[in-house]
Amino acid sequence: MTTTNKSIAALLACLVGATLMLGGVALAGDYHQGSGLHCTDCHIMHASKDGTTYNSGTGYDNLLKAASATALCMQCHDGADATAPDIVATGTAAAPNDTLGTAYASKYKNSGGYFQSDYGSAQSGEGHDLYATSALTAIQGTWTSGTDGMVCADCHDPHGTANYRNLLLQPGTGGVDISVRSGTEVYLREAITIPPTAAATAIHYDTSAVGFDDVNHVVDWCLDCHTNITTGSGDTPPKKHPQDVAVSGAEGSHWTGGTGSGFGTDVGDESSGIPRIRFAQDGASYAATTTVADTNQVFCLSCHKTHGSRYDSTALWPYYEGGADQTSACDQCHNKGA
Repeated sequence: MTTTNKSIAALLACLVGATLMLGGVALAGDYHQGSGLHCTDCHIMHASKDGTTYNSGTGYDNLLKAASATALCMQCHDGADATAPDIVATGTAAAPNDTLGTAYASKYKNSGGYFQSDYGSAQSGEGHDLYATSALTAIQGTWTSGTDGMVCADCHDPHGTANYRNLLLQPGTGGVDISVRSGTEVYLREAITIPPTAAATAIHYDTSAVGFDDVNHVVDWCLDCHTNITTGSGDTPPKKHPQDVAVSGAEGSHWTGGTGSGFGTDVGDESSGIPRIRFAQDGASYAATTTVADTNQVFCLSCHKTHGSRYDSTALWPYYEGGADQTSACDQCHNKGA
């Protein structure tokens, strides 16, 4: 190599290094980005390695290690890999449950929720439906999926984004980047461990390990697909449930007290009352954004999980199923069961 070529090579190496460092600063999705982005986790160059062949040696599209991106995601995230967040429960669409391989401490289990074990073969009303034979349109929205229904990449970028959990910057039809970033809109109790461990993953992805600033843009992110779901929520009286509004007044006092109507220790146990639902709070740290106050705000994740739950419409509690807990989350804010 000539001196000139060596100089050019050195310059390119510096530029690449600088780009990667800048990328590390910009990307905040925890894993599958920066130092946690490993091509070999998902891709295979020649459809075989160490005696293992993929698709009988023919390979899969885009050099993936599975027939589809969603199937690839679930090879790790179905509980088979204890170091990856477990998002598949052992139940079915007909008999959903919240039993996961990972022992999350919270009664609400992992922060993002979970699919049921037959997510690939049965349609489900308990979560974002990964089983479909045709395009799906978002409930009360305009976003439409691909011809094979929803896939993981409709919400997450497998190569990382600046957003919390590698959420897409533009998930739906709005055409504008939506910021839901760790350290500005979302605050984590513990930093993720790289490389991940089973024990750290169980702690880090627990519902209790995440705090949301009151300007967290989660509602905006959801509305990019579910465009019409809040239409009329600002009317007087509201026609749909308001969001990004504070609990206040007499109900606020009941909310901050944390006892009585709506409050309990478990979910779906046929004993009235459930643990405090999630909220957003003005603050610049995990401690600040998880402090209970009259200024706590209701937002999408106060009532819903994202991937799914054991209850209809991804609810945190059995609102549609009925029973002793049917109005528990409502009573935490509205105190109508007193």
